Formats: sequence, structure tokens, C-alpha cells
Amino acid sequence: MAVPRALRAGAGYGTFRTTPLIWIQQLTLTQWTSILFHPIAHAHENTHLFVAAYWSLGYEEQFYLVMGVLMIWAVFANRRIALAALMAAGLVWNLLMPHNVRGIFIEYWPHFAIGSLLFYRLCRMPGAAARRWTDAAMIALAIVYGCLAWRDRGYAEVERPVNYETFIAAACALVLLATRPLNERFKASRSGRIAMGLGLISYSLYLVHQFNVGLVTIIAGHIVPSRAPEVFGTIVKVIAELLIATVFWYLCERPFVNRPMVPKAGEAAALITDGS
Repeated sequence: MAVPRALRAGAGYGTFRTTPLIWIQQLTLTQWTSILFHPIAHAHENTHLFVAAYWSLGYEEQFYLVMGVLMIWAVFANRRIALAALMAAGLVWNLLMPHNVRGIFIEYWPHFAIGSLLFYRLCRMPGAAARRWTDAAMIALAIVYGCLAWRDRGYAEVERPVNYETFIAAACALVLLATRPLNERFKASRSGRIAMGLGLISYSLYLVHQFNVGLVTIIAGHIVPSRAPEVFGTIVKVIAELLIATVFWYLCERPFVNRPMVPKAGEAAALITDGS
């Protein structure tokens, strides 16, 4: 992140003045330590970021460390219990401090935990009772945080919309639960294949898009006539970003992708039959 910014500054595109502390924090993904006791409304407003689009990397580093601890925990106890306990702690934290962020993983753990519990619900819960309780919990979350988000409407620009964020996460989980029986049909369709292809390179697209905004704008300027509607330029930019991300995925991400995990015989039957 720092190298492209420095090169752009050297070429006359903007400035790049920083301090040794920011360099160290950027290299170690510990920018959150600067806002720990000085909370801000939105994480991307952290002035210790070289590129605002990558505000989440500091949280991701903490997530990986916590997940490593949970893997050790799983040797002695059920990791789903720890996941749910941290989710409850995150919900309480956000209820007590809903208007800002301090850079600690617990602030975004409920969003992550909803996705993780959704995975367990769809792929690792053979018992009907457990599935019904999980569905009820997701519905309750969506209703409660939908009401809280409605109450807080209009404040997203000046405060962190944490209730809206949690509502969106829970609502998306419910949509995925409801549409699970349509998975195979959608995968076999042309739209499904396109969506799966975009999903495959989505992380690479996230990683590289910020640095190529200027490049794709130049490309679009050479391809699309200046008098053409702006939408055509936007389409060219999107296509160019997707092509760059595809190349990056093939060269940099694909070689490190793990092989698919083969489930045990008993789990395989549950994965195939579970769809309700």
C-alpha cells in the first residue's frame, strides 16, 4: 500500500507525507492503537491509514489471531460456544458504545459471527431442533436491529450506523437461509455461473481495485469518446477492473488456495440432505 502511494507522490500525483510511527503501524496492521483511546465515527477516517479503503485489515489481523486461539480452544471445547459467546459480547459492546469505533475486533465480531453461524446452520447442524433455534435467533436479530436502525435513521453520516450494519448482516443471513433450496438451480443457470465467477475473484478485486482507479480511468478515456454518456465509461472501467483482478487472482491468489476439504462419511450425508 505504501509503495504505490510513494511512487504516485514522486510522479507528482498528490502528496505522501507521513511519520515513522505511521510506517510501523501500517506494516504491522496496528493502526487501531492510535484510535483505541481516541474513538472515531467511521473506521476509514483513521488518519494513520495509507489507503482508506483498507481500514478493515487491522480488524482482519485481530480476527486471524482470535481464530487461532479458538482453534486451540476447539481441542478442549466446542468452538461454536466460544463463537456465540464472543458474538454476545460484541452485541453488548456495540449497544454500550454504538456511535464510534476504537479499532478492537469485538466491534465487528457480531457481523462475522452471523456469517459463521450461518455456515454452521447450513452445513454442520444435523439436528432439526438446533436449526430451528438458529433460525429463530436470526429472525430475532433482524427484527430487533431493524427497529434500532429505524430509530437511528439519519445519523449515519455523523455516527457509526452499527445497528443498521447488524440488521443488514442478519437480514442477508435470512435471505440465504430462505433461498438455500434454490442453490443448485441457480448454480446451473447462466446468471449463477457469472455470479460464481465474480465471487471467485472478489477478494482479488478488493485487493487491487484501489490502486487501479487512475489506470482504468485513463483506459476508459482512450476507448470511450468524450461526448458519449458517462455510463459507457463506467462500464469500461468496471470491465478493466475485473480483468486486472482476474489476472491478479490467477497469478497471486490461486496458487495459495487450499484444496477443498473432503468431509467425513457421516458429514457428507448431512451436507447433501440438509437444505431446510
